[in-house]
Amino acid sequence: DLHSFPTRRSSDLRWEADLTTAATHLLCGAAFSAKSRGAACSTRTRLVTPSWLWVTAREAARQPEAAYRPSLLHGARVSVSGMPPHLKAKVEEVVRRHGGEFTASLLHPSHGRRGTTQLLVVSRESSSKEKLEAAARWGVPVLSLRWLADSVARGRCGDPERYRR
Repeated sequence: DLHSFPTRRSSDLRWEADLTTAATHLLCGAAFSAKSRGAACSTRTRLVTPSWLWVTAREAARQPEAAYRPSLLHGARVSVSGMPPHLKAKVEEVVRRHGGEFTASLLHPSHGRRGTTQLLVVSRESSSKEKLEAAARWGVPVLSLRWLADSVARGRCGDPERYRR
């Protein structure tokens, strides 16, 4: 259990739902979330996958955070619309290389663990009207392809509001 952390007293450990300046770790389910983006900018808060906590507790020894650092697109399920086949293939390769899932179809939020988390487009005009309408109904952000390129270049996910289409 968490009382077994060798470097801390159990009274020092606490769980908080909100990301604060006091947080030392953020359990990351999605690297593109606002909390994860905030933690990535912090020098104090370490971003780790939930596995870090479970293994630390099971082994009764704090695990090295670097081994549990989430990939750039951890938790992302990306789809595209209106792209030529060669560009679509490149986007798929980049998404997978950086730890995300790629799906040709836009998936409803009730699909499995999570539906599509981002729909990337070159332009709204070249995109499928059906996919754009479904994305709007399901709350899937429609982002410029630049979001992916900038995120990879910076090594952290960009704020989706800057890339909305």
